[in-house]
Amino acid sequence: MVWTDELADDTVFVSPPPAVTHPLATVVAPLARRFGYRMTYPKYEDPGFWDRHVEQPRL
Repeated sequence: MVWTDELADDTVFVSPPPAVTHPLATVVAPLARRFGYRMTYPKYEDPGFWDRHVEQPRL
């Protein structure tokens, strides 16, 4: 729901219908943020994280 709330400006989720997701995101997203959920996490944006945790193909 945090994603739904953050992407609502330019993204339409079609399943479940917007009539369901918009009000649900309005209620649930602030609660999720209060519990520490975020749209992105800095540790996952660091390429080094993926090098250490995911087997990368040799190019």
